[in-house]
Amino acid sequence: MLSLIFYLRFPSYIRG
Repeated sequence: MLSLIFYLRFPSYIRG
């Protein structure tokens, strides 16, 4: 669940 929040909160962080 935390992963989903992080992905939505920091999309650019995950994408680079």
